[in-house]
Amino acid sequence: VGLFGTADEPKIMGPPLELDEGHAIFYSYDVIWKKSEVQWATRWDVYLTEGHRVPPIIHWSAIINSFIVLIILTVMLGAILVRNLRRDIAGYNAVRLTDEERMDETEESGWKLVHGDVFRPPKFAPMMLGVLAGTGAQLLLTAVF
Repeated sequence: VGLFGTADEPKIMGPPLELDEGHAIFYSYDVIWKKSEVQWATRWDVYLTEGHRVPPIIHWSAIINSFIVLIILTVMLGAILVRNLRRDIAGYNAVRLTDEERMDETEESGWKLVHGDVFRPPKFAPMMLGVLAGTGAQLLLTAVF
């Protein structure tokens, strides 16, 4: 038991301290080193084996699970990249068209219709939009979480 009790049962030394203005509290801590019979090489065994309450197979299953998730995510990313590359290569290998045929074939749709509006700064107080959007997002996340 330390000077101030334990974490479960702290000693209450008296009424709360009231400070006058201009005074400060200085925090400090003490460390007491005790000799241990545990050898340096085996000091982590208690945490890694969890006192033999959890069998070691649990650690291996967690490692294998992590590798399986890594492989699945890598395959998904590879599939997305291959699909986009095939589409791009097919576009490069397509038969060359005249300018009139190209204009008829390449109708603007989706993102191409709004790309000019998205990157255009507002006319009135362009920085204010960024400041308000960032502050609003931060306040929303703070309120929700």
